[in-house]
Amino acid sequence: GPQVPPTIGQIWQSVNIPNPTLGISPLNEGVTGLDTWMWATSPSTITVNATINGWTITGTATRTQYLINPGEGTTTASRNGGSLQQPAVSHLYETKGPKTIALASQWSATVTMTGPGLPARVTNIGNATLTTTTNYRVSEIRGTLTG
Repeated sequence: GPQVPPTIGQIWQSVNIPNPTLGISPLNEGVTGLDTWMWATSPSTITVNATINGWTITGTATRTQYLINPGEGTTTASRNGGSLQQPAVSHLYETKGPKTIALASQWSATVTMTGPGLPARVTNIGNATLTTTTNYRVSEIRGTLTG
């Protein structure tokens, strides 16, 4: 019989989307009561060009948004990811200690699949989300009264 077309999961795995990169300021450690700025970078489009089970898949994956979670329950969506000058997230940590910042990039793609002896068909392969986490330390600075 005809070759079984690849699954959407197999196609996404072949795309090799890089993990997004988190920018953060202050870089090494946050301070309670002071804003920590976060932004994200990654390519905005990636070319899809794969051969799976004898099928050829071509198209473009497009980054649709970033999701940034500073590790205290809130998640902020950002279309362009921001920058140091215009961060996507300004977060005020209220408690000291280790935090896990999660950064996700969301992608969508439409591809053309050409199979053995079959006409090309355009297929929307939906969305993929790549998440990366960063450990971040938040300290507390206390003033000391002297005199």
